[in-house]
Amino acid sequence: MLSEWADHVIGNRPKHAFEIISHDKRPTDNDIESFIRLYILENIPNFSIEKPIIFDAIRSYIANALCIEAIDIKLTGSAKLGFSLHPDKWLKDYQKSKSDLDFFAVSEKLFNFLQEDILRWESDKNITKDGREKLDHVIRTSIERGFISTKETYKYENSKKCKSILYRACLKLNKMANEEIIPAKKINGIDIRCYKNYNYALRQIKINIKYAIDKNIETA
Repeated sequence: MLSEWADHVIGNRPKHAFEIISHDKRPTDNDIESFIRLYILENIPNFSIEKPIIFDAIRSYIANALCIEAIDIKLTGSAKLGFSLHPDKWLKDYQKSKSDLDFFAVSEKLFNFLQEDILRWESDKNITKDGREKLDHVIRTSIERGFISTKETYKYENSKKCKSILYRACLKLNKMANEEIIPAKKINGIDIRCYKNYNYALRQIKINIKYAIDKNIETA
């Protein structure tokens, strides 16, 4: 039997299910995990719902360049869902040419590739003591949770390669769509997060969604 919340998860853009959340009406952990599997790890991104092959072409390009499987390149955020679950942009609708494309990958191979940049970071003598302490906390915490982001290791070789691939992929996406899906000024800043496996991805995305729900219930 479905929970009361799960009964409101309807269609390709189930924003209403999050609009009705309150202190006494919220999703269970199982509800959130089902939502993540169906709408984030699976499903066609909202931004390309009318031309879904565009997204598959772009994720295939990224995956081929990174030597991983296309199915393991994913998208989250408002471009994926049609609305945001970020705690500071709660339920804001996707806006073409304004919203980011939040790519992530689920690949132990890519995770290990990016871990080489962690070794470079550890031996980097140009990082100040304060900078190292800040990065140390961020990077160590993320690795413990099973993911690495090029946002933190952008200065190093493998992360630079990933960002370069994403840059070219975004240019291709705009050209393929014959419109500016991603603003030119945002393309340089696009990063990718890589999870070591799907269990880590599911767990961390669930943590993020629960945090956003709690924050927005408190301020409602």
